[in-house]
Amino acid sequence: SLDKHDIIPPMYADNQLGDDIWRNVNNGSYNITFNDTGGSYLNKFQVKVTSASNITSETILDWEDNFIFPAQTNSYNTLWTLNSTVWAGLTDGINYFHIKVFDGVGNTTVGENLFYVKKDTTAPTIPVLTFPLNGISTNSVNINFDWSDSQDIFSGVNFYQIIVSTNI
Repeated sequence: SLDKHDIIPPMYADNQLGDDIWRNVNNGSYNITFNDTGGSYLNKFQVKVTSASNITSETILDWEDNFIFPAQTNSYNTLWTLNSTVWAGLTDGINYFHIKVFDGVGNTTVGENLFYVKKDTTAPTIPVLTFPLNGISTNSVNINFDWSDSQDIFSGVNFYQIIVSTNI
């Protein structure tokens, strides 16, 4: 049974560096562990997401439940993921995470600026062929191609691929 006299807040250990992989899907896992020694077990943790590292920075997502701990859990050391609601609430760019962990009687501990997630779900702009003109015929063996640069303001452009074919 829960210890109704628990006055000891739950704790966390931040083992997570920033997530430097640009993600376009929710496939990251994170290493912040949780512990409760007050007798009322871990309950849940929430995340707050901001546009910069300070918890008072512009709020992107305000204290959203991310995870409910299994019943009678005093210690949680398993990697966890962002739930779909949290992922959907992130903006393209760098999202800074703060956590609030709750025990069974409502004691809380807040962790500020624990890690960040880089999200980029916007495709780069489509480059436009500028030379030679599209569909032009030539008998030249060596052809130089030029196109307008593609832009991606978050993760950047990794490479271009050009396909030359008579069967398109």
